[in-house]
Amino acid sequence: MRLVVSPYHLTTREPVAMACLLLGERVVTLLPSPPGGLTRERLREALRKHPAYLRLLESWRWSGALWRAGVIESADGGDDALAQVRAVAGRARRGGAFAALGAVLEPAAGLNEGRW
Repeated sequence: MRLVVSPYHLTTREPVAMACLLLGERVVTLLPSPPGGLTRERLREALRKHPAYLRLLESWRWSGALWRAGVIESADGGDDALAQVRAVAGRARRGGAFAALGAVLEPAAGLNEGRW
């Protein structure tokens, strides 16, 4: 079973994240990353420009073995979780049945180059 968990719950090690890790075969979460993916060069630049990013990664240090083992991933079936969040936020902003969620999802859609 694949489950989705908020990156905030991983950061704070909340019970909901721990339950997902115990119950799911794989857990997908949003991983803010530089445009074009996490190469060593882009990661170094991101850490230099955004010190808070280092604090986020350090808060996830406990989960490193789970990331390496593929238990926690930032993509679902090859689709990047951040791209999926942006797509859903865009649909909500365009109106329709979920138009009321547009304002709530705006901060998530703002996770773009230079702001993540």
